[in-house]
Amino acid sequence: MTCLPRAQTRKQNPGYSQLWMQFSQKLNGPMRLFILAGLAVLLVSSLVLLSYRSCAVLVDGNVVALATSRQEATRVLAQLVDQKRQHDGLEVTINQDLKLNGIWDFNRQGLAGEQLKEQLMGSLVYQSNGVGIAVEGQVVAALSDEVAAKQVLAALKDRYTVNEVARVSFAESVELVDVVVPESDLMDFDTTFEYILTGGEEVQTYTLREGDNLWDLAVKAGVTMEELEAANPGVKHDRLQIGQVVNMSMNSPLINVVASYEKTVTEEIPYRVQEKQDNSLYLGERKVVEPGRLGEKEVIYRLVYRNGLEIDREVVAEKVNQPAEPRIVAKGNRMLVASRSSGNSLLGWPAAGGIVSAYGPRGGRMHTGIDIAGNTGAPVVASEAGRVVSASYQGGYGLMVVISHGGGVHTRYAHLSSAAVKSGQQVEKGQLIGRVGSTGNSTGPHLHFEVLINGQHKNPVTYL
Repeated sequence: MTCLPRAQTRKQNPGYSQLWMQFSQKLNGPMRLFILAGLAVLLVSSLVLLSYRSCAVLVDGNVVALATSRQEATRVLAQLVDQKRQHDGLEVTINQDLKLNGIWDFNRQGLAGEQLKEQLMGSLVYQSNGVGIAVEGQVVAALSDEVAAKQVLAALKDRYTVNEVARVSFAESVELVDVVVPESDLMDFDTTFEYILTGGEEVQTYTLREGDNLWDLAVKAGVTMEELEAANPGVKHDRLQIGQVVNMSMNSPLINVVASYEKTVTEEIPYRVQEKQDNSLYLGERKVVEPGRLGEKEVIYRLVYRNGLEIDREVVAEKVNQPAEPRIVAKGNRMLVASRSSGNSLLGWPAAGGIVSAYGPRGGRMHTGIDIAGNTGAPVVASEAGRVVSASYQGGYGLMVVISHGGGVHTRYAHLSSAAVKSGQQVEKGQLIGRVGSTGNSTGPHLHFEVLINGQHKNPVTYL
């Protein structure tokens, strides 16, 4: 087979332009004009359609703006991110599903430049790299950087540091972790500090007024004084000021601060009381023989505080510097002579003196008892075993002891200078119950003694 030269090939296969020339030469004048006009209309339509092609900016599946082109949308979005970084000083990105789709829109043209920027600005949400404070593995707050996060943790420890030697730590596992969060979730120092202290709950406050005190406020808030003071570290109960704001609610903090230290204190050792019998003293009478002396010891405590409140106190070591000496008290067991009669009496003689004023009418009125002579301070004893009904001041009787002996029998001992018993106390016959005096309506020291049977006064002499 013989190959034809290239020139011959072109001659035998004319190009499209040659074919068009040959075709157009065959068309008459009107037909040629008609075809040219149609081609012109087609060209203009194509240019119009191309001029209305836009780029849709979709955020989370919703069209928020139309850009003149994909390139313009990309450029403006980059500008917005850069402006946000410069304004906030943070490395931010758009925290949304962002798509750019080309579309045909015959109703409006796409936006560009500042118009597109304004259209997009209100629809974008940014996210940023930050440092989270994680408690027990859960992020509770996020800050812009590690320095700010460490400052918050240091401030928490400083708030509840009880002294300069205390070891301070967190009760929970606390660590700093890198996070990516919406920019609006980043907190500043003050917000983070308050949020961790209160557990994110609103703190109820009260403004102090004249006459307020922390004790009444604690009762009103339903907390203890210690809890109220812990919620207000800067508020001192002895330096309250009108207009001062006090936190009234105890919130549960997200991080609890534990402080511990050892403290050496000097303490008193209480003395023991030893009693011994003394036959020279009347029954019920007591006398201090040795006053006793307090001892002294040094105790080392390990104190543990939680958020400023003491929760534990443990004795680490103890040393006695001086032992205590016991207090020795003598107890009387001597009985007064039971009776001045023949021995058939029911009641014992309450005091050692003689009768200076008998039972019966005296000065136009009834003397309901007998007066027994005695010096101020002389012992007065129970005339029989029984229960003390009262030991108190009773008008003209002065200081008086009343004893019930059962069976409706009561005895009264009046004008005493002091009482050695109290209401409800059980006493034995001959037990010291008081001292002679002249209290009430009395012209001098003596014992006024009465006997009542079923509420009726009787002559005491017949029962002694």
